[in-house]
Amino acid sequence: NLIHRRTLDTVSDNEIMILPGASLFIRKKVIETIGLYDKDYFAFVEDMDFNWRAQIAGFKLKLVKNARFYHRGYTGLSAKDEKFKYSTLKKRYLSERQILNALLKNFQVYTLIFVLPFYALSNVLEFSFFLAHGKPKFAFIYFRTWYWNLTQVKNVYNKRRNNSMIRKVSDLKIYPRIYKGWAKFM
Repeated sequence: NLIHRRTLDTVSDNEIMILPGASLFIRKKVIETIGLYDKDYFAFVEDMDFNWRAQIAGFKLKLVKNARFYHRGYTGLSAKDEKFKYSTLKKRYLSERQILNALLKNFQVYTLIFVLPFYALSNVLEFSFFLAHGKPKFAFIYFRTWYWNLTQVKNVYNKRRNNSMIRKVSDLKIYPRIYKGWAKFM
C-alpha cells in the first residue's frame, strides 16, 4: 500500500498501516480488545478498518518479510452464486461507502475536521471526472456513499464511543502511516 514502488526490504514496521486480511495472524488479545471485523462491512475495507482499530488500541503491525501467502483475489465475489456477484459499480460503491465510514468512526474529531474537507473535495473531483467521461452511474456513487453514511450517524457514534474506550494511540502517531500509504486520505 505504499505509494512509491519500494521493495519489502526498505519498508519498516512503523510505516505499515494496513496488512491484507488474508495474510494476518492475529493474537487473541487483539480480538478480545477491539472485536472482530466490522459486521457492517461484508467485503472491502474490512481489513483496513480492523488494522486501524488495532493500532488505535496500541497494537503494532509487524511485517514478516520472508513469509509467503497465496490469495486468489475476489474468488468469493465472482462466484456463480448470485448473492456474491458484484459488478465493478457495486464494488466501487461498497469501497467508497466503507472508506468514508472508517474515516468517520476511526479518526478523532480534530483529525476529522482537518481531513474531511479534503476527502469531500476528492469525492467532488472524482464525481466530476466520471460525469465528464459519461459515467453518471459511477459519478452518483458519491451521493449514495454520503447518504448511506448519514443514515448511519447513530451507528457511527456508537463505534466512535467504543474506539474512544480502547484508544491508546492518537491520530498524530497513526496519521503519518495513512499519509504514506493512502493518497485518498489526504
